[in-house]
Amino acid sequence: MGGRREIAAGTRIGFHLPLLTLKSWEVDREGRRIAARIVKQCQRYEALLAELMKRRGLDDPKLNAELYGSGWLYLSAEEALGRGLVHEIF
Repeated sequence: MGGRREIAAGTRIGFHLPLLTLKSWEVDREGRRIAARIVKQCQRYEALLAELMKRRGLDDPKLNAELYGSGWLYLSAEEALGRGLVHEIF
């Protein structure tokens, strides 16, 4: 995350686990398996998100419980500022 980061007052920033819409041809009907390339993409995304969260100090158990419990982690503008994700609230 480079440069000067700002966020509007009253807004929030969200992080999410991999979300995807599968096409019928991407699922093996007999084995009910998802194509390996799609699984790999999700794993890569999750690894990148975990690294970002670790780098920004967001890898504490409470935040991980929220992220993995609902699939989303939202931080208010004030929380984002307090955790150093943004430099200023406008």
